Amino acid sequence: MLRILNVAEKPSVASQIAQTLSRNKPQHRRGKSKYNPIWEFDHYFNNQKCRMVVTSVSGHLMKLDFPQQYQSWNMIDPLELFEAPVERFVDEKSSEIAKTIEIEAKKARCVVLWLDCDREGENISFEVLEHCQKFNNRIQYKRAIFNALTRQDLTRAWERLGIPNELESISVDVRRELDLRTGAVFTRFQSKLLQNMFLGFGEKQVISYGSCQFPTLGFVVDRYNRRKNFVQEKYYFIDVSIKNQTQPQDEDEDQDQKSNYQRNSYNKGRNNNNKKLIKFDWQRRRLFDKFCVAVLYEMCVKNPQATVLSIFKKPEKKYRPYPLNTVELQRRCSKRLRLNATMIMNIAESLYQKGYISYPRTETNSFPKTINVKNLISVQQNDQRFSNYVNKLLNGNKFCPPKHGRFSDNSHPPIYPVKPGNNLQGNDLRVYEFIARHFLACCSQDAIGDSTVVTIGISGEKFTLKGLIIREYNFLEIYKYERWSDITIPNFHEGQTFIPESILFQESETQPPNLLTEPELIKLMDKEGIGTDATIADHISKVQYRKYVVKERNLYFKPTDLGLALVESYDSLGFQFSKPNLRANLEFDLKLIISGQKNKNDVLQNNIKLYKDAFLKTINNQNKFITKLRLYFQINPNPPIQNNKQFLQIMTCPKCGPQTKVLLRTTKNGKTYCGCRNYPNCKFSIWPKENVFSEIKVTQVICQSCLRNKIKSFKCDCSFKNIPMISHLEPFPYRACIYCDPEIAEFVSINMGATNTNNSNSQNRTFNNQQYNQNRNTNNSQFSNNTNNNFNNYSNQMNRNQNNQFNNNNNRNNYNNYNNHNNNNNYNNSNNTYGGNNNYNNRNNNNNYNNYNNNNNYNNSGNNSNYYNNNNNNGRGRGRGGGGGRGGGNSRKRSKQKNNNSNMKQSRVRKCSVCKQPGHDKRNCPTLK
Repeated sequence: MLRILNVAEKPSVASQIAQTLSRNKPQHRRGKSKYNPIWEFDHYFNNQKCRMVVTSVSGHLMKLDFPQQYQSWNMIDPLELFEAPVERFVDEKSSEIAKTIEIEAKKARCVVLWLDCDREGENISFEVLEHCQKFNNRIQYKRAIFNALTRQDLTRAWERLGIPNELESISVDVRRELDLRTGAVFTRFQSKLLQNMFLGFGEKQVISYGSCQFPTLGFVVDRYNRRKNFVQEKYYFIDVSIKNQTQPQDEDEDQDQKSNYQRNSYNKGRNNNNKKLIKFDWQRRRLFDKFCVAVLYEMCVKNPQATVLSIFKKPEKKYRPYPLNTVELQRRCSKRLRLNATMIMNIAESLYQKGYISYPRTETNSFPKTINVKNLISVQQNDQRFSNYVNKLLNGNKFCPPKHGRFSDNSHPPIYPVKPGNNLQGNDLRVYEFIARHFLACCSQDAIGDSTVVTIGISGEKFTLKGLIIREYNFLEIYKYERWSDITIPNFHEGQTFIPESILFQESETQPPNLLTEPELIKLMDKEGIGTDATIADHISKVQYRKYVVKERNLYFKPTDLGLALVESYDSLGFQFSKPNLRANLEFDLKLIISGQKNKNDVLQNNIKLYKDAFLKTINNQNKFITKLRLYFQINPNPPIQNNKQFLQIMTCPKCGPQTKVLLRTTKNGKTYCGCRNYPNCKFSIWPKENVFSEIKVTQVICQSCLRNKIKSFKCDCSFKNIPMISHLEPFPYRACIYCDPEIAEFVSINMGATNTNNSNSQNRTFNNQQYNQNRNTNNSQFSNNTNNNFNNYSNQMNRNQNNQFNNNNNRNNYNNYNNHNNNNNYNNSNNTYGGNNNYNNRNNNNNYNNYNNNNNYNNSGNNSNYYNNNNNNGRGRGRGGGGGRGGGNSRKRSKQKNNNSNMKQSRVRKCSVCKQPGHDKRNCPTLK
């Protein structure tokens, strides 16, 4: 039987699909993930009987991230992350879900993707499809397009299966990759900077950067600065009042409509009926010249008689709302219900999954002609709160087709109720009631009233009074969230004269703008294109979670010192991170990708270049950046040593290949070294001696000697701590390649390490730079791959104990057991006293053991090597012949041989090249100690 795999975005959606298509008879079983069960039932596909398997994911199945070698904040230069590879993989949280899909995909012939019908849903669809095709490359795929979890919508979606939109998925890939790169670069930079230089920041505190978070923060900071910098000014005006002598309204007014409207709490106290005085508005409104207003006031007081100059009457309307989209849902609910945007979207998502409302993430604010709106209205007849009003819409003449808005995503209709919410409680009920009332209001007629404007004159100054009488409430009867109330005024006629109750000289001050509220912030973000209708709430939540802003009195957003410091620091460099331009341009480019007018790579590379240039400018002007931060935070008097301050490439790794860089780094203790970027997989490193070098600066000069060996190495300007004692390296700073230059070979130690590709326990072996270069020289036959160079040409009687050979099986002397390709120091002689500390740094290492014939005393050459390695004859190594090791029985013989051969030793010693004194070489020079 044909087997079809169905994948939804959430378990609740998968359950609803299974219940609907199986007519409430699905078989339930558990998958690999306990939170994502499986439903099975028989159904028909293209008139062919099939076995349906329905399961779900939980959001994105795959994670986008950098490879493991780029995860370390201390080992990787943030600048590299702009060009570092990224990979998409199933993370640990989704591994069980992926295993379920893998098992079912192997058995299925087709997969139907029931993911949400938006950009993110399309992207998740291709993630699921990619995972299925990995285990079944012949599997077919279809896309179900639906707007609500009703039987009608799900059945229609099954009958009209399509294909997923790849361009929408690509646009999400572009956004995710760009957010990953820019977020990682600037987050690492500003986090490490604040942690190291200022007090109050923990070692693990993350100072996050996001291309949508910062413009969101910028809106809050901008309003805060406008309020902070606002300068109040005094202004003056004339206030004219009369007694309230209004009459009851006409008896033919629709009292039922009025009582329904006035029952809600949003409109109490909005009329003039209970006021003792009715105030006229001065036509000049206000003046800032006190003397001028005083003169006009004196004129009015001297001749206070008022004359009615004109009475202007006109009909007036209160317009019904447009159909509800996601942004308006968040803005209006936040304003009227006092819920934050994140909570509103979570409740709306829950109502959608339970089948109470249509899909809540939509940009559309007009119903398509294919939807019968009256059928949707009739659903609310079963709700006691709305049944009377619904009857008026369907049976009376109150119905009016919804208005057509100018926004559309061509995917989903506006948000509307699907079934009555009689069983809901708490905030779920409040949000559902708002959606239902909004839907009924947009299907009603506009409210109608009569407006009257009376103009009077006193001593040449004009004053106006506006009255309003509502004739038909219409949509206001059901939509209690709008304010429009009667303003009843006395009856006047032109030419009428009267004496006002009072004429007063008033003084006041201009008021600064209030801090941003959440509805205002949502409106600004939507207007400037920051985020999408589905992500606006997340961005607002993140800036609060990161402690960039706080919400005062659960109403106004106020930036914290951290938020102000970051915005002002980036603004001081001339960036527009806190402005909406960068993100709005990206959102516009993503829409062009969806329409096929732009290429993915072009959009990605252009935006990466933009942020990369900004980051380079930030690094070059770091002092200016820090100066702004110091206005808000206290400098750390004892800052920790900043790891990897420069992250400069010094060469390509000889172990990993030309694609991997070796970087100049700094340890926590302040020691400078060079390490492979592929650490810990590769442990190649170069360690300069701490008591020799004072500073190492990487230049752009390429070492030609290394280049011939296919290694790209940059020369360095080396400065030394004791310059007069290293006169042979003048001029200072001395420019050299620290990898191959023989003049500084004795001052550096190269650790070749091993590349752990198969998780093998390879030993780290330390080589002298000079010796390693000799081993690499293919022209030197003595160190070729075909030559063991074991120096085992000594007589057999010297090899007293064959079992003590230093082979790989019982090697106690780890540092003397080298690989075959450079095995020139595999001493199998029983008199070998070379310990684990002997690195054989002698430049004349190739000749040490060739100056004597095989019958000569081998210990003599051994002493020679110990001498050149600055090791005493006490035999501290673990090899045979060392007094401190397990084979320490030959120490007396070694001391005798040393005395017997002292003349030979003295004849071989040359003058030290550092201090020019005989008796020692540069390795043992006391001036360097």
